[in-house]
Amino acid sequence: DCLLSRGLGDVYKRQIPDTVKYIGSYAFAKCRLESLDLPSALEYIGTEAFYDNRNINVDLTLPNNVKEIGDNAFTYSGITGITLNNGLRAIGDEAFSQNDITSLVIPDSVTVCGKKLVNVGSYDYEGRFLTEITFGAGCRNIEDYFQYGTYTIQKISVSEDNPYYSAENGVLYNKAKTVLLLCMEGNTNKRLVIPDTVTEICDCLLYTSPSPRDKRQS
Repeated sequence: DCLLSRGLGDVYKRQIPDTVKYIGSYAFAKCRLESLDLPSALEYIGTEAFYDNRNINVDLTLPNNVKEIGDNAFTYSGITGITLNNGLRAIGDEAFSQNDITSLVIPDSVTVCGKKLVNVGSYDYEGRFLTEITFGAGCRNIEDYFQYGTYTIQKISVSEDNPYYSAENGVLYNKAKTVLLLCMEGNTNKRLVIPDTVTEICDCLLYTSPSPRDKRQS
C-alpha cells in the first residue's frame, strides 16, 4: 500500500497502482515525468514527492481520499491547475509553488494550510501567478499565508462558514469586520471603501500591501 522509493531517475511515464495509499518523500523528485495519474486510494503525498517534473503540464485533480500533502510536493511540476478534494486536511508550505496555477480553492476540510502554496509573484519565475484564492471554513491564520506578499492576487474569498475571517472586494477582515487585516496588492479596485464596522487597521497591512493607502485617498 506504500510507495516509499526515492530518486527513481528518468522514468518519464509510470503507472502507480490504484492500491497505493502513501507516496513517500522525494519518491518521484526530478524523474522527468511527462504524465501523472494519481491512484484512487491515495491518502498521503510526501515532501517533494513530485518535485521538479516540469513536463507534466496537466490540470491535476486530487483523488477523494487524499488527507495530507507535504511541503513542496508538486513544486516545479508544470501543473497548470489544481483541484483539491474535500476531505483534505493539511497542505504543506509551497506545495504547488513554481507552477502555472492562477486560481486556487482550499476546501472546507483543510485545517492546516502552509505558506505560499502557489506563486504570488517571484523574481525567479517567469510563468503565470496566482490571481484568485478561496479559503474554506477550516482555514486559520490566513494572514500568515501571505507573509511573502500578495503581489498578484486580485481576488480573495473566504467561506461564509469560516468562524474567523471574511473577505470583500479584495480585502481580508476578521469575521466581524472590525479589523482590516490585509488588502491584496493585485486588487484592481480603484477605490477602497472601508466598512463602518472597522475599528482597527492591522499594522501588517502597511508592510505587506502599501497600495491601499493611495486608494483611500482617491
